[in-house]
Amino acid sequence: MKEQINNNEEIRKIQFTGKSTYIVSLPKKWVTSLGLKAGSPIMITQKNNSLILTPKEMVKPAVQPLEVILTISSKDDPDTITRAIISLYLVGYNFIILRVKEKHIGAMQRSIIKELVRKKLIGTEIISESSNEIKLQTLVSYPKLSV
Repeated sequence: MKEQINNNEEIRKIQFTGKSTYIVSLPKKWVTSLGLKAGSPIMITQKNNSLILTPKEMVKPAVQPLEVILTISSKDDPDTITRAIISLYLVGYNFIILRVKEKHIGAMQRSIIKELVRKKLIGTEIISESSNEIKLQTLVSYPKLSV
């Protein structure tokens, strides 16, 4: 038996079947209006004191930020470091962490990295900096930029 509250809400009773399963039937109008049918996967999310039903096709997977650590050395050629950073940027990494094998990043390398970020890596900024590490974050990745 259903109790109509308004067009978007109904009260339905929970039914018990088998030994460990509860079932709630869905209004046919709701199912067909979403293009669902018997066997369509539904994600059930418990939030506070509510259950939210979402068709699986409408669920967007959580995107994990891509992070990479690039270990550099004071002996590395500045052009090599620049090419490596640009390559990681073009691949679409959200965070590029530059670490040195030695105790600190050299002044020349630090300057080159800062200039590269400022002039060539659109949508990227330095979010943290220490003696042996520089962390870059790409806010707008190159693959997502429209021409």
